[in-house]
Amino acid sequence: MCIGILIGLVKVVFKDAWLTVLDGYRPGRQLILAEARTVLGRAEYAALPFLARGDADVELEHARIVRQPDGRFALEDNQPARVLA
Repeated sequence: MCIGILIGLVKVVFKDAWLTVLDGYRPGRQLILAEARTVLGRAEYAALPFLARGDADVELEHARIVRQPDGRFALEDNQPARVLA
């Protein structure tokens, strides 16, 4: 248990960037952007899951936050190809 607490403390102290949820499910939640690629969407493996079951407009991987080579972050939209009738 102490190791888990220490790992969590190190992550908080050395975090470069984080995303704060402003509205919706669990406002105020903060997600540390420690990975090179962070998935947002309906997928179970998404770092920030969207609770939109049954909503065809929200993809499993709806968007990604990607760390750029210079250290900045970019938001990439999934933009799936759809056939509009």
